[in-house]
Amino acid sequence: MTRILNGAEISSKISKDLKVTIDQLSLNNITPKLGIVRVGNKSDDIAYQQSIVNKCKKIGISTQIFDFDENISMGDFSKMFYGINELKDINGILVLRPLPKQIDSETIEIMIKSEKDIDGMKINNHLFNPCTPQAVVEILKHYKIKLEGSDTVIINRTEVVGRPLAMMLLNEKSTITIAHSKTKNLKEKTKSADIVVSAIGKPNFLDESY
Repeated sequence: MTRILNGAEISSKISKDLKVTIDQLSLNNITPKLGIVRVGNKSDDIAYQQSIVNKCKKIGISTQIFDFDENISMGDFSKMFYGINELKDINGILVLRPLPKQIDSETIEIMIKSEKDIDGMKINNHLFNPCTPQAVVEILKHYKIKLEGSDTVIINRTEVVGRPLAMMLLNEKSTITIAHSKTKNLKEKTKSADIVVSAIGKPNFLDESY
């Protein structure tokens, strides 16, 4: 039987728990602040940014937007990013990705401080995992989906979602297949899987035939 998991319930619980923690911090005049770094004006980036700002506002986290022209050079971006990284009032930094081709993502991953890298850009950052993969694992655990020994198909191969999620689920002893829209026999792979995670970016791509 196919079961589609709803993340809204878990999101609400996490938000309530965070609100309690942040309210306690406010008693000591501490307000967490998130810096959001955006290069360019892609509509999906702006929409994602606004959803983050709205969520932060509801639970008492302040935000600051750092937006840059999509044609900014790597040198100029590095200088600006270094400055953001050093701001003492910024507790966490979220870089909206993917970045334009002229920006070397690996250099930014090295530059960002581990304690501010809330989206787990650093490969060896043991403080934070990337947000979306972490959310997937939280949802699976909330619904008590057995991960150990399961066969999982992840329909996403990006460095932001698919690959880090694969590593996280491997750590939970799940057997992983990373697929994408061009994968051959994708329907057969999803039908035989215990868990399917779809982050393919194409609305209504998966239907009942999968």
